Amino acid sequence: MPKRAGALALRPPRVLLALGTVSLALAASVGPPSAAAEPADAVSAISLVEQRVIEIPDSRLLSLSPDGGSIAVTRPAGGDADQLCIHDSETLAERACADVGDLDAHLWIESVVWSLDSRWLAFAELWPQYFSDGDLWLMDASTGGLTNLLDDAITLPQHPTFTPDSAAVTFSRTVVQDGEHHGADIATVPVTGGDAVGLGGSMRGPTDYYGLHWTADGSRLYALVVHHQGQEYGPDSGIWLYQADAMNARQLVSAADLDHGLESIVAATSGGEQLLVRWGMPLDRKPIDRFALVDGDSGAVEPITSLRPKARRSKPIIAATLSPAGALVLTVSGRRGRQVAVRDVAGLHETILLNEERGDAPSSLSHVSTWAQNDTVLILGGGWGRGTLLVLDRGDRSGG
Repeated sequence: MPKRAGALALRPPRVLLALGTVSLALAASVGPPSAAAEPADAVSAISLVEQRVIEIPDSRLLSLSPDGGSIAVTRPAGGDADQLCIHDSETLAERACADVGDLDAHLWIESVVWSLDSRWLAFAELWPQYFSDGDLWLMDASTGGLTNLLDDAITLPQHPTFTPDSAAVTFSRTVVQDGEHHGADIATVPVTGGDAVGLGGSMRGPTDYYGLHWTADGSRLYALVVHHQGQEYGPDSGIWLYQADAMNARQLVSAADLDHGLESIVAATSGGEQLLVRWGMPLDRKPIDRFALVDGDSGAVEPITSLRPKARRSKPIIAATLSPAGALVLTVSGRRGRQVAVRDVAGLHETILLNEERGDAPSSLSHVSTWAQNDTVLILGGGWGRGTLLVLDRGDRSGG
């Protein structure tokens, strides 16, 4: 397939933004995803049971818990967060709050992540922006209690994710000695506290790891690596696969082979067969379908494009997520209106759940936070504290 021109969109921390952006030659590998697709009747059996627009005043909605019972928010809605709070997704009543206003480098809002058992949240501090020492924090979702998991004054943590058993937090860390950055690696620390254990993947020079995702059995970890060499992205930039035993790390896809550049790894199937990735915004800002599936073994890239080509200009895909087991993809399309659809990972069958010509359409920066285990989906949009909760029914099928 011929290469397609685009712009690299990997985002380093703000302290590295001065390094600039670089154009890359781009190529997308063609071929059907290796993960087994759901049969057509599984997609057609899905229906929308309830659509509910929600609003939590003076708050910024972040994400839905994996069990679908809670919503994480920060307050106030704009600027630095003073509180990280949990609200009941049904009643919207506040359950617990943590005071995060006194952190040295402030709460890194984009780093907040749920444990798979919905008991904990982990987050880092925004040290790249504030040039201050930052720590790794754990919040009890039921009480709001905070625990500092990493206060060593040597490493700067970022981009946490929980291990599949919710017993530990995996994160990337930048090593600082004598005021200088000396590379980065990946490590894991128990939620009960203790020493962080390195997973490997250490790289010299300015390096960052985005979108860490474990497979369900905890045997493999995927990460988007950004490795800088002067004012360019080095050859190590791209998607990497790490083994839990810290052996045989390998680059799955080079950044030079990713259409439009990568912004993040959004989700992964439970076995790591497929990774859902998000493209960066092209420099000309023309509407595009901004997601793709990457084969977790071969690295083959398959863009997720509209199954209705005539609708592409008015309804490009701007948000997507995977079902809990990863067999299905939920997409959100539209600019002035909104269309929500579910398809199998092969993109052969699709059911449109919602089609609104106007209303609280998500902006290009909005996203689907979670397709929860109870088949509730939260779509952000319409303002900091507003979103839409969708309750789905899969008929008599429970897989996917």
